[in-house]
Amino acid sequence: MSELHSAEVYLERCSRELTTIRQLVSKVVNAIHEAESEVPEKMRRFVMYLHDMHDVKNMFVEHGLEVPAYVMRELERCDDRLRQLLEQLHLDGGAFEKVRREMASDPRNRWDHSRELMAPKGESDESEASGPIGPGPDEDRAEVSGSESGQGLWDWAAQSENASRDEGTVQGSGVRSAPGRRI
Repeated sequence: MSELHSAEVYLERCSRELTTIRQLVSKVVNAIHEAESEVPEKMRRFVMYLHDMHDVKNMFVEHGLEVPAYVMRELERCDDRLRQLLEQLHLDGGAFEKVRREMASDPRNRWDHSRELMAPKGESDESEASGPIGPGPDEDRAEVSGSESGQGLWDWAAQSENASRDEGTVQGSGVRSAPGRRI
């Protein structure tokens, strides 16, 4: 009933299967590498976690409950960690700095991506080079964050929620706008 084949036939089948598996794994690894060239997996996962924590906070707010202190402490930690990760990725040779340098060469950009670039190593023209993102030791945090009092992201979010309760949402959009902020 069942026909037995020689060892060569089975070896040939195994060889073809291994070749197919190697080709498919290679495609997956290349796709992952290409995706991480824009946003590293570490950053993507962290931002997803940050978004989840923001949703947890909003879950309490939606029901009119006070947000527990442990949630706010975790959001404060995430706020600082986000700043740290962004600074690392925007440093010379960081993933975002590489993407920004590539983007800066496009003449059709809506935004100026060259303002955050540092001069490439070897070029020491200080007049055109700027530092990485975030306030430097002599800069005012309030100026960088857009807040007059130098508060963090979550303090601004709490203020905007209170302000939007007083002012209401933007008509028909469901989007809340803090005073002085453009959407």
